[in-house]
Amino acid sequence: MFDAMEPIGLDTLKATRTLQAAGFDPAQAEALVTVFGGPVLANVATKEDFRDLRAEFRDFRTEIKADFEQLRTETKVEIDGLRTEFKADIAGVRAELKADIAGLRGEFVTKAQMYRLLLVQATVIVGLVVGLQQLLQP
Repeated sequence: MFDAMEPIGLDTLKATRTLQAAGFDPAQAEALVTVFGGPVLANVATKEDFRDLRAEFRDFRTEIKADFEQLRTETKVEIDGLRTEFKADIAGVRAELKADIAGLRGEFVTKAQMYRLLLVQATVIVGLVVGLQQLLQP
């Protein structure tokens, strides 16, 4: 890798001499190296650039972790709230069902007692009719 103090990119003196050897006059060779040498150096990433990028990624990852942890906490709180609500709703439905069942039992007992009474009355009437028939028969 490159050292922070080590020059990166184009050797301008060597490039100028090469262009002069190819037939460019010194002013043309120097101008070409100046024009094309700058962008080459400007587009090279340095160690500092990579350090900055790593730091940005580290910060971004830390932010994402914090966001996920906050989301996890909020979701857990919401789920706990829904669980509590759901338990309360179930308890309410259970109480309503118990009350309805108790009411139905009461109605059933009342109707059963009424049918028993009717059955006893019918038995008494049948017994009276049969007894009267036997008394009235010659």
